[in-house]
Amino acid sequence: MADSLFLPFRRGDASRSRRGDEGAGLGLALTRQIAEQHGGTVHVEATPGGGATFVLRVPRREPAAEAALVSAG
Repeated sequence: MADSLFLPFRRGDASRSRRGDEGAGLGLALTRQIAEQHGGTVHVEATPGGGATFVLRVPRREPAAEAALVSAG
């Protein structure tokens, strides 16, 4: 179930929405794609009793490495 949340056009249980919003189901798919393009990851951790925590990790780039990329481009 958790990995399917990151597929395009997939949404969680709408009956549990606090605001009643209905999104397109693209946010988490785009988040994962962007994270992976930057060498990072995103995953979900279930919280006992309900709820979830989404963890986004993106490698830190040192300022010197950033300057080298800009001057090489």
